[in-house]
Parts: sequence; C-alpha cells; structure tokens
Amino acid sequence: MLVSLVTPTRNSFRILRPHYEEVSRALAATGYDFEILYVDDGSDDSTPAEIVGLIQPDSRVRGVF
Repeated sequence: MLVSLVTPTRNSFRILRPHYEEVSRALAATGYDFEILYVDDGSDDSTPAEIVGLIQPDSRVRGVF
C-alpha cells in the first residue's frame, strides 16, 4: 500500500524541514510505502528552493509548483 500525504505550502520555508523530518519519521514507523507531496501555492520566499532541497536526497518527496 502507498500512502500519499499532500501538503499545501505557501511561504512555509521555516517549517518545511521540521515538517518533513517529523512526518517522514511517523510514516516510516507505519511500515507502509509513502510519498510526501508538497504543493507550493505561489510562495514569494524560499519555499520552492527548500522543497527542491528535500526532493534531491529523498525520492519519496515530490513538489508541485
């Protein structure tokens, strides 16, 4: 089973990495395959770059811009 967590973001640069770390840890504990999909809704800060930074080392993370 694949669990998909869709997370809307907008100007969320400061909370993305802590969110990713907590959510990925919790989802990994379930034993299910999972993906985290961050949907950027027009941020004007570094949110898109932070999402890309999360995607590169973890193939379970995806971004929609």
